[in-house]
Amino acid sequence: LMNLGNPRPTEMGNVDLTRVLNDIILLQQEAGRGRQIEFSLVADPSIPPILGDEGLLVRLFLNLVKNAGEAIDGKGWVRVESRVSTDFHMNNPGGRPSPMVVVKVRDNGSGIPPEELDRIFTPYFTTKSGGSGLGLAICQKIIEDHRGLLKIASTPGEGTEVTVSLPLRH
Repeated sequence: LMNLGNPRPTEMGNVDLTRVLNDIILLQQEAGRGRQIEFSLVADPSIPPILGDEGLLVRLFLNLVKNAGEAIDGKGWVRVESRVSTDFHMNNPGGRPSPMVVVKVRDNGSGIPPEELDRIFTPYFTTKSGGSGLGLAICQKIIEDHRGLLKIASTPGEGTEVTVSLPLRH
């Protein structure tokens, strides 16, 4: 709750997003040892360092990848893909438009029912036993602090796709 109400100031610097995502995939593979979940990363090698708070971005993507893995009961997969998108640009007053880096976290887990999809960012709302209900609310705050966008698409019984778009520069 303190992270939402009174977070530490963001400490912006150059972040190697590919390295961050690769480390998270390796961590989740190790944490999921013994489960039948395949974690994979397809990273665009042309992504330059982005301006961001590395600690907060690690927290963001670790939470999203961990949630994806927890949504799988039995055998399944979690795929993380990153690319530079030319579809959208972030415009700053008086500045140049900035392309966006898009990171998609997809899984073939249980999916999110439509009646829960509207509530998943509400603090303390959780469907997990032992969950705090703060993970996605904190993720949303981190994305806002980085002037990014978030989109979730889910089909119950088929899986979920979370798309995070972050500007290459601020």
